[in-house]
Amino acid sequence: MEENSTSYTENIIIIAIIAVALGTFGWFLQSANKKSIIAEQQMELRILTDAVTMYHIHNDSYPINPANFNRWCLVGSKYPYGTCLGELASSKYLRQLPIESNRTSYYYQILDDTAYIATPVDTQYSTIPAEDTCYGNVGETMLCYTTDI
Repeated sequence: MEENSTSYTENIIIIAIIAVALGTFGWFLQSANKKSIIAEQQMELRILTDAVTMYHIHNDSYPINPANFNRWCLVGSKYPYGTCLGELASSKYLRQLPIESNRTSYYYQILDDTAYIATPVDTQYSTIPAEDTCYGNVGETMLCYTTDI
């Protein structure tokens, strides 16, 4: 009788160890996925910022913000006065604009002769340097790049 109860207890302990290991592994995969999304956002923000900078160098002005000069426009979205950053694709500064998805979206704004390109980020998985932080329309924390001009 004791032999069966000992093996039963050992089996429970082994199952508990496996459950903890699987839970930890799942958290690790989720964290790695979030970090890869943030790295992708940073790369796309840099590409958009470089394209806006090149547009400004060649045209001595920034692409228009069709939403309003004091608000963020959603990159690629159509507004009554045009598509947000559509000039970059039509002028061949970009092959195509990033498409909004459930993973990420990009925003554009011009304030005080500076262009801002931003994307919301999950600060739980990434530490954003203060100089790269700005806030969106609803106060969400955003990774924000500015033009170098």
